[in-house]
Amino acid sequence: MVQQKIEILFLSKQEVESLITVKDAVYACEQAYRCLGEGQLAHYSTVMPMKGPNLTITMTAYLKSLNLYGMKQVSPYSVREPGDNIPYIWGSLVVLTHVENGLPYAIMDGTSITTMRTAGGHAVVAAKYLAKKDSKKLAIIGCGSEGRTGFHSFLNTFPIELVKIYDVKSEAMHAFKEEVGREFAVRIIPVDSPQKAVEGTDIVLVVSTASEPVVLEPWVEKGAFVAALTCFRDVDPMLSVKADKWVLGILEEDSKTIIEGHGLPTLNQMQLSRDNVYADMGEIVSMAKPGRENDQERIVYTHMGMGGHDVVLAQIAYTRAVEKGIGTRLYL
Repeated sequence: MVQQKIEILFLSKQEVESLITVKDAVYACEQAYRCLGEGQLAHYSTVMPMKGPNLTITMTAYLKSLNLYGMKQVSPYSVREPGDNIPYIWGSLVVLTHVENGLPYAIMDGTSITTMRTAGGHAVVAAKYLAKKDSKKLAIIGCGSEGRTGFHSFLNTFPIELVKIYDVKSEAMHAFKEEVGREFAVRIIPVDSPQKAVEGTDIVLVVSTASEPVVLEPWVEKGAFVAALTCFRDVDPMLSVKADKWVLGILEEDSKTIIEGHGLPTLNQMQLSRDNVYADMGEIVSMAKPGRENDQERIVYTHMGMGGHDVVLAQIAYTRAVEKGIGTRLYL
């Protein structure tokens, strides 16, 4: 018997980036959170400690109502070998698999998907429900690729008039301002401290590589929303207690990594408590619990990411690639 070839579409980083937008990322993340809240998302993540503080994380997700299954592998390596100029997160991949027969049908770069669905995706979805609707002032702590993606997505979603940016590298701030300032008619002000960035802002996006808190609880004013995308590694853990609401992305998975510190020893030392968690985004998006209830609430959102975000966004990239004839066909 002649076995049938298994065809897989391969998409490079450049091809993926040409196929999806930050609007797609927001849509994908909201869809994933809705599936979570409706009990239509099965998910599993493993955090494998590697050399030193480095990790390899594997996330799988089955979104039943969307008939989607896939897996993402990503390796946050904060300590590189001497002479290794590879970025902190690089070379991740997403694999999509047919639900009907278990055969893979797409392999694609996951680095661009990770960047887009994080600061430009689930952070903005959280802000839609947890930040003030008329938020006009945005602070970005960390001017790398996630900061840029978050900038674009937040400006597409909120009536932002002022953006204060901070990075430990002044050249990164100036490059950020020069690049994104060409695209949006908005005031962008580099500042010389995280405190100056945070004070007086409505939305605080924290996407730094700092290994200790650079955003402190007393600086966060009434009515502010903080998206702490590396959790409390670079944000004051007292916000988990003193904020009016602490919202996780996904309760069980985030509780293991953020609160119990599985695979993340720095978080394990912070003595965070699940008792302080108000809700997860599945509950918020499905309206099982209200999000922001008044303009005085201080709300902090933390999330370690989930495969559901990646799978929905990867499916959008795959569908468009097929329509446009983009990608390389491989055969097993």
